Amino acid sequence: VNLDFSSEHDMIRKFRAGLALQP
Repeated sequence: VNLDFSSEHDMIRKFRAGLALQP
C-alpha cells in the first residue's frame, strides 16, 4: 500500500465529507 496514495485518498474522503456537510 502506497502511503502517499493512502494519505491522498483519506484527504479526498474528508474533502468530500466536508462538501456533503455544506448546505
